[in-house]
Amino acid sequence: KMNDVYVDELRSTLASATAKVEAGESPRALLEEADELVDQLRIDARSGDAKAQLKAFEAQIKDLRDRAALFSGASPAPGTSSSAGRARLTTARDKLAESSQRRASGDAKAQLKAFEAQIKDLRDRAALFSGASPAPGTSSSAGRARLTTARDKLAESSQRIDKTRELVSEIEDTGADIITELQRNKETIEKINGSVKDTKGNLEKADKITTKMGKWYRRW
Repeated sequence: KMNDVYVDELRSTLASATAKVEAGESPRALLEEADELVDQLRIDARSGDAKAQLKAFEAQIKDLRDRAALFSGASPAPGTSSSAGRARLTTARDKLAESSQRRASGDAKAQLKAFEAQIKDLRDRAALFSGASPAPGTSSSAGRARLTTARDKLAESSQRIDKTRELVSEIEDTGADIITELQRNKETIEKINGSVKDTKGNLEKADKITTKMGKWYRRW
């Protein structure tokens, strides 16, 4: 397994070099740094997967050098046909630019359609509540049915909230009654405890009197 730190650093370096090439700038210093990182990784590349990954990095570095040579007018890397390399890279660059334009245009159109749909829906809802006609291109019955359903659901939700509030109020009232009853029970228990204490005191007094009377009777 190759050193993950070197691999991450190499990926970051290649990404920066790619950005420079696409911007028409020279990535020479970054590619030299990438070569050094590849040399470090080559030491650790013992397994088949590691060697395959290393070859992919080397191919990417070579491709970046060829692209940089194309933009700078220098000769491409050894093993690459000059005319074929220029034609292939020019085609790739054109396709990349065309793809970027299409993607940007597609994203903008999709976003615009979403905004238009949102505006149309808001107008329909406003028309329903105000009694005006819905926006052009909208089925009146379908729009009214959909919004009526939404309004019914809102009303149902409001009813559920009201019922929940009533239930909470009942629970609070019941809780207050229970607390009051517990307070009464507490007072009753305290009274009973007081009576028990009084009874216990009276029994102790009676016991003492009985004991004294027994002693007196034995003397008599």
